[in-house]
Amino acid sequence: MIEFENVIKKYKEQIVLNNISFKIDDNDLVLLVGDNGSGKTTIINLILGILKINKSDSGKIINDFKYVSYFPEKFVLPNLIKSHTFLYTYFKGLKSKEEIDSFISKYNFLNKCIFNLSKGMVQKIIIAKTIFNLDGSIISISYLSPIDINALLILPT
Repeated sequence: MIEFENVIKKYKEQIVLNNISFKIDDNDLVLLVGDNGSGKTTIINLILGILKINKSDSGKIINDFKYVSYFPEKFVLPNLIKSHTFLYTYFKGLKSKEEIDSFISKYNFLNKCIFNLSKGMVQKIIIAKTIFNLDGSIISISYLSPIDINALLILPT
């Protein structure tokens, strides 16, 4: 669980988050949407522990999750490796070969060099990398504009 209770976060004298309260429970899926400068990155940085509530701020943040997985704005994959090889290598030791085979089959990952994949398919691989190996953890997906909406449809239910 992550909970923000009446969080006010400032940068110098500018209030970025003004009395924000919300709760994210285990297995919740949250998509954080807002205009530029609305505080999305600040919320994510507070959840990740990159930022802290300091003396000029107020409120309380409770974070009981073991793992927090984050989908960054800019990401890099090895271009000359095939997508299946990347997924097998990344998840080796975390999931069984059968689980990985099932995952690849279920979500129809193309077995092409990453360099030759569409932006939507690359996003699908990054989302898979972010969520497949986590159980009961928060999934923080940010900076998805523009994104292929079909890439989001791979999220488990």
